[in-house]
Amino acid sequence: LPSVPITIGALETIMFPALMGTAIGLSLLWYVLALRLGFRDRTYGVPAAAVCFYFSWDLSWLGGEFHRWFPAVPMWAMAIPFGTMDVILLGQVAAWGWKDFPGLSRKAFSWTLAITLVTASGAIPVLGHSLHDTYGLYTAAMTMLSISVLYPVMLYNRRSTRGQSVAVAAVWLAVIVFYTAACLAAPGWVDLSDHWLIDYAGFASAVPSAAYLIAMIRLRTAPHSNAPRSEEHTSELQSH
Repeated sequence: LPSVPITIGALETIMFPALMGTAIGLSLLWYVLALRLGFRDRTYGVPAAAVCFYFSWDLSWLGGEFHRWFPAVPMWAMAIPFGTMDVILLGQVAAWGWKDFPGLSRKAFSWTLAITLVTASGAIPVLGHSLHDTYGLYTAAMTMLSISVLYPVMLYNRRSTRGQSVAVAAVWLAVIVFYTAACLAAPGWVDLSDHWLIDYAGFASAVPSAAYLIAMIRLRTAPHSNAPRSEEHTSELQSH
């Protein structure tokens, strides 16, 4: 049989959907795991401020702001499962988020969340327009950066692993790796002309995410990690 040379363009056409599809599948798994932990511990498993930012990105998906990542799959079809889980996650934040902010009453927290959500809803459309982000890849990378930076902050503020797990941290780091790799392997039709921002966002997201994963592993393997969750919660309240 005659050999058929594989060009760079053909390789990119294969690698981009494979890597991006893996990143999307891992993102869905990450959502499911985070939501499960939130219901189990009666809290939320993703930083509250990042949830508002992520919700803005889902609205942009549903609104048709970006071109298709996969020619046969419309963006709104991918936005539906992510948007649904974001609504559930927002419900967790609204129901239990006030516990992480002892200086705010429940009513004050609800108003703060509502104002933040409304304000953040326009963030992705504005950034997408300013960056000429026709496919939403730059703004998705910035959204991931916000979550990655705020994960260690959430762990520090809670003084416990409540609503968090090593599995969630590991899957999130894998999402960043595969998404960044997919963007770097994007074919010409994706129109991803500036790789500097993607490179920076990927590296800047991976560093705090890796640090967060290491911290979660160390906390989970510490001698006191086998204590009942009620005792852990009590010590957390006493620390406040």
